[in-house]
Amino acid sequence: MNLVDRLYLFYLAAVAALAVWSGHAAIKLVSLHVAIAFSIWILAATRHRSPVIRFLHDWYPLALFIFSFEEVARLSLAVVPQWQDFHVISFEQYVFPASPNLAALRISSQPLSELMALGYFSYYPLFPVVAGLLYARKDKRPFRNLVLESVLMYLIAFAVYIGFPTEGPRHALAGFHPPPGGWIFGRLVQMIQSGAGVHGNALPSSHVGLALLCAISAQRMLPRVAPFIWMSLCLICLAAVYGGYHYLSDVLAAVVVALTAAVLRSLIVSLSCRMNRQSSVAKA
Repeated sequence: MNLVDRLYLFYLAAVAALAVWSGHAAIKLVSLHVAIAFSIWILAATRHRSPVIRFLHDWYPLALFIFSFEEVARLSLAVVPQWQDFHVISFEQYVFPASPNLAALRISSQPLSELMALGYFSYYPLFPVVAGLLYARKDKRPFRNLVLESVLMYLIAFAVYIGFPTEGPRHALAGFHPPPGGWIFGRLVQMIQSGAGVHGNALPSSHVGLALLCAISAQRMLPRVAPFIWMSLCLICLAAVYGGYHYLSDVLAAVVVALTAAVLRSLIVSLSCRMNRQSSVAKA
């Protein structure tokens, strides 16, 4: 099993232990986590047998991003029993002359809402597109680096979600109301949010964090695509604040978390390469 497999097994064990401790549907959740852990083990053990199994083993983290994000949201108040948004709101009131979310409402309009919705919607295909282009290359290391960085980013974010739960401006910021709805992309985003949106998991913004990691990978390995990814990232950041999905602090925190994950990945890969060289020398 590779490091991503082990990190997910750690996540499954940690969240199962938290569910047992807090009594949040523990039996059902633990059973599900055991089944997922067994599936990961089977994929890792048999990946050499066929290209299909190898593909599933390489790409299963994408499905678990969605699953684990929604699961953690259901455990938001398991450790800290109340939302902590008032700390974020107080911080932004101290730093900024006016709340960035409320300031954005002053310039809101239906055309601007549609542009922001387009930007926010661009998040959903972003990782599959960037990771898919990297996966199509003969050298799979850039793809695996992006996946590892993304898993590390999510795990750091999950720890913050549990230890410092926040709802986001739409739920906690006094005076905020959703901006005017857009047209095509406005309705698409609203449909996705109403069907798959979660209550909680606001700080840091995982949307911004994952988009930043995709942009960095594209800048290194996909220079022709990179400008479009950076443009998408900028629109996602603006749309997150404009639409009230996140505070500006969530966006800034996501940048810190994503860069931390990238540095951790670099250190892990460097250490692994050094250990492999030492092992080769010892065998020689």
